Amino acid sequence: MKQFPFLILFLFFSLNAFTQNKVKVLSDKQIELGLNITNTLAGFFNSGGESLRLDPYLLSVKFVKGQRAIRTALNFKVTTRNEFENNGGFGGNRDTQLYSADMRVGWEWRKTTSKRLTVYWGADIIGGYDYEKVDFSSFTGTTLRLEETIGRIGGGPAMGIIFSLNESIFLSTEAAVYGQYERGQSNNDLLPGMPEGKMPIEGFSLVPMVPNTLYLNVRF
Repeated sequence: MKQFPFLILFLFFSLNAFTQNKVKVLSDKQIELGLNITNTLAGFFNSGGESLRLDPYLLSVKFVKGQRAIRTALNFKVTTRNEFENNGGFGGNRDTQLYSADMRVGWEWRKTTSKRLTVYWGADIIGGYDYEKVDFSSFTGTTLRLEETIGRIGGGPAMGIIFSLNESIFLSTEAAVYGQYERGQSNNDLLPGMPEGKMPIEGFSLVPMVPNTLYLNVRF
């Protein structure tokens, strides 16, 4: 698990050793599309990276002008599951629905350190939304519904490295520290005819992201 960030750094420097051709000078304005390939890479090397806290974004889009860029990223998840449970004679049917979305918008500055390596730093505003609903119906007719809704907002600094494979394709990884405020509500409905139990959710967290996420990017 702890070896996965070092694996990413090893790939960067190994590629640098075996790709000696000159990279062309980039144009002033570009769009960069990035795909998070961390889970694929972790599975290929069987590195255990799936247990690390990863950058949550699947897709990255950057609008670059010179040595500056507007950075955006997005991820979403939709899960529906229906399963049967039988725990010591008390069983029934459980229906679960889960929806989540994460978004990031920020600004970054870049400095080219060699013909292939570029470092960048910047700051982001982040936001997210989670919704989960669980309906349980037992054999005895007892019904239970648990429902939770949470919204998140925050931000913080980020810093990363770009390794150019050629003028159009490059790899990138980054670290960040985000402060995040969340607020929501948890509802439960135990029995028909009984009032719902409602409980507010509120909290703040400081979330460090180590550079254990790898993006494959394409420039246009």
